[in-house]
Amino acid sequence: RANAEVYRYTSTFRLDTPGLPQVRHFLTGLAEMKHEGFVQHTYDGLDHERKTRSVVGEARGEYWNSLFLSGSVRHDDSDVFRDFTTWRAAASLKVPGTPVRLHAASGTGVKMPALFEQYGRVPNFYTPNPNLRPETALGWDAGIELTMLGGRMVVDATWFDTTLKDQILSVNGGASVINAAGMSIREGLELSGKIMPLPGLTIGGSYTWLDARLPSGASEIRRPENSARADISYAFDRERAKIGLGAAYNGRMLDTALRTSDPFIFPLIPERVTLKDYWVVSATASYKLTPALEVYGRAENMLDQRYQEVYGFQTSGLAIYGGVRMTLQDKSAVGGAAK
Repeated sequence: RANAEVYRYTSTFRLDTPGLPQVRHFLTGLAEMKHEGFVQHTYDGLDHERKTRSVVGEARGEYWNSLFLSGSVRHDDSDVFRDFTTWRAAASLKVPGTPVRLHAASGTGVKMPALFEQYGRVPNFYTPNPNLRPETALGWDAGIELTMLGGRMVVDATWFDTTLKDQILSVNGGASVINAAGMSIREGLELSGKIMPLPGLTIGGSYTWLDARLPSGASEIRRPENSARADISYAFDRERAKIGLGAAYNGRMLDTALRTSDPFIFPLIPERVTLKDYWVVSATASYKLTPALEVYGRAENMLDQRYQEVYGFQTSGLAIYGGVRMTLQDKSAVGGAAK
């Protein structure tokens, strides 16, 4: 049994610049408390828990609708692991007199191991590792965006690069987890575009090439080298009605299978396999009956594809959902809404 409780408070202040209406600054602060618990009565029966207290500060600046800068710092105080301080900086520049926008960002991050990875156990299949360390990362990205046809078409190309230290990896076909020795690298290229050929009609697409490698140089499992997405949406009846169709492509991926000639003989032997590529098509529709009341529906995996994201585990087939969404407007807050 696992549980998590998160308490968070955030507040943003806007700092006006007298005499410079096209210059704005924003300061944001966040305080967070996270409490996690895990107990497995069929194993040690102990209540494993940890608390993390976090504070975040962010500063953003907007200058003449051309230059946008931001920077943030986060400090995590854990009662189990050592403390971490991470940061992120980003910049975006619309080059005056051109359709070009340059953008770049860099930062660090940390990922705590899951409590199940440390203390969960599945007899004959999974052994926990209580000595896991948090995974840390340093990454950056940079790209160029072009706006054409009077703003009706936007294309973007971005290169990204991330280095992971102490990456948490499954070993022996998922029989346990360890911290990888050395640095893991994930780098690649993202291409995206969007066009509005007619009023209310938007067509978009994206493609990602990814090279994800372990410290040994081997490719990571469950990380497709090629992935893509295409979307088309249409809004009509004064934008009260919206319909959309999307298709996501996931390229071939490596994975690890556990095999044995006798299902009653353990341990199972891990073997590298290749998962097939697949397309998943989805559709959405919504209609606003009133400004505050909207009905909606969506269909996922419309072609009822049978595919695997993890070897041996089938994903859900065709699924249809629908509902009603109500928006309550707080007239005392300018431009504010609560759902």
